[in-house]
Amino acid sequence: MASTSGPGSKIDRSNSVTPPTPPTVIECFQKKLPELKRGNEKHHSVGASGTTTKQAVVPKVLWCGSQIPLEEAADRALNNERVLTDRSGKPRITTNRHIASDLKSMALESEEDVVFAFNLYIMEPITEILKVLYPETMWTFSSECTDARLMKVSPTQAFEDENKATQKKKRKTTDGMASGSKGDDKHNDATKEDSTGNLRYDMIFHELLASGEKGRTIAVIEFKKPNQVRYRDFAGALLSIKEKETPSGKAEAQKLKDNTKKLRGNADSYTKQVCKYASQRGCHHAALFNWGHLLMYDFFQLGKPGLEGTAGDEADLIWVHEGAMTEEYDRSGLIRKAMLGWLLNAFKDLFG
Repeated sequence: MASTSGPGSKIDRSNSVTPPTPPTVIECFQKKLPELKRGNEKHHSVGASGTTTKQAVVPKVLWCGSQIPLEEAADRALNNERVLTDRSGKPRITTNRHIASDLKSMALESEEDVVFAFNLYIMEPITEILKVLYPETMWTFSSECTDARLMKVSPTQAFEDENKATQKKKRKTTDGMASGSKGDDKHNDATKEDSTGNLRYDMIFHELLASGEKGRTIAVIEFKKPNQVRYRDFAGALLSIKEKETPSGKAEAQKLKDNTKKLRGNADSYTKQVCKYASQRGCHHAALFNWGHLLMYDFFQLGKPGLEGTAGDEADLIWVHEGAMTEEYDRSGLIRKAMLGWLLNAFKDLFG
């Protein structure tokens, strides 16, 4: 007889099995992300987002490096005695507890799905590590925020700016659906700026001032739908960071700078977004994430004389995915660990 969950219940649990115990916060960084469904959507090109971002100048050279230093930085943090134990020497509850178990039925069909999965499986364990190494009084993070909210404006003005952005997004979505559009990325990317031209950030980490206000920007993360990041769109601008200071590498970089832009399609649109965020916030560290791929930029030329108003004509890039390595510059590694290492480097740059 089928077992049930209670009187009157018709849920058949006769074939239910006990799921495996999920990893702890510490353990999860040694494991791949859950294999979530990606939906059936094929790759399609997206347009540049609003006017301000569309005018951004993208780097012509992306120097690609290894994720290994990031993973090593993460391992050092994960082995830190403070992270492992509390003041009494007992295992720290927050970092030794289990994270959420895998939801095999979860499907990644939209950018919002990617954000939800990121918060559940990546952001949540990362914050537990960061909170130990950098107390919460030092930093904070925000999502879906505009420059209006990040500047010293009155609460009323900030609310009005956010409301305008929301209403604009609703109108565009309604118009798009009415005309038969599926509200794809090209359509949604247009809402990356509100009606006043303020940039909208998917996730931004800030220094937290003693006054409670947000200070300098630590890092920015931009989320995208699955299947929309394609290596060949970036390939023309990629060079090995090992050649960065060699005569041959400098010569290759100059050739790229002298010719037309090498970033194609979505690579051009997405890099415009992250380099504009970097220059707007004065922050070197910006990343793209769509679950399958993590691209971590370091706009090291930010503020360089002659490049004011841009994020520079060169940037460093570390590209990580969890499949087999198929291309020259995308690295097979552990996304969760690489992102922890990347954020630790960003925190170190600001706080020392």
